[in-house]
Amino acid sequence: MIGKPKDTREAEFYKRRPSLLKKYLPRCYGIIEGRQLFQQTFLRDAENAMLHQEYMIMENLTSQFENPCVLDLKMGTRMHGDSATSAKIKSQTKKCLNSTSASLGVRCCGSLWFDPQSGKYERQDKYKGRKYNAQDFEDALCRFVSDGVTLRADVVLLLISQLRGLQKAISSLDSHRFYGSSLLIVYEGSNFESDFHGNTHSQERLSEGDNDEEVDNLLAQGGGGDPQPPQTNNVIIKMIDFAHSTFKGFMDDPIVHSGPDKGYLRGLETLISVLENGLKSGPKLKST
Repeated sequence: MIGKPKDTREAEFYKRRPSLLKKYLPRCYGIIEGRQLFQQTFLRDAENAMLHQEYMIMENLTSQFENPCVLDLKMGTRMHGDSATSAKIKSQTKKCLNSTSASLGVRCCGSLWFDPQSGKYERQDKYKGRKYNAQDFEDALCRFVSDGVTLRADVVLLLISQLRGLQKAISSLDSHRFYGSSLLIVYEGSNFESDFHGNTHSQERLSEGDNDEEVDNLLAQGGGGDPQPPQTNNVIIKMIDFAHSTFKGFMDDPIVHSGPDKGYLRGLETLISVLENGLKSGPKLKST
């Protein structure tokens, strides 16, 4: 479990989370005071302010993995909440316009990737992600879901299936906005035995020149029809960070939006498109 400083709006959002999003959110186990948190984690020398602060006890999404690969994606074409100051609106809008957020609806906000070839981790911070153009973003995403040589089809197919599920859920939510929220993608960097059809095998790798028709069939099977890919704990996606989220009737927010969050959906469309094209074309990976 992880202790995250409590934000009143975010804590309330977890209490009133839409049922459609339940499986796409990490578990929130409750709120405790800092004194309790640090006593339980044996940190006796915490600052006084930290001891009196409240913390949300959140699910640790990496605890089940041997070699977790983690990608933090800032989602949407707008980051500021409805109550943001003019200065905040200006700064956040500038960040969106100067990154892939405005054009693609998503930008890299940090990653941790396990390279099975070397057995070492590579880290990227949010500042590098802000400098990416569209091609840089595509290269970074494809490298993240690779083994360092080719795309991992076992990871990508399961990821596309879950992204489509989230896309369907958000499309059904009227008035919900997820400004400034992120999407975490976590998968097992080591080989795992679970393919799209539930058969056991060694890690699948996608080579350039694989049969396009076969790839199309696999993608179609993950698009909402039967058979569905099996649920797996080896690849997960979770929405996080809801301090600026809102929906009709939430905390008496004066601004009520209509329809689904198109900015967030734009980001999901980008992710799905990049991954699907990667499967079909078998792109040559570039170092980021």
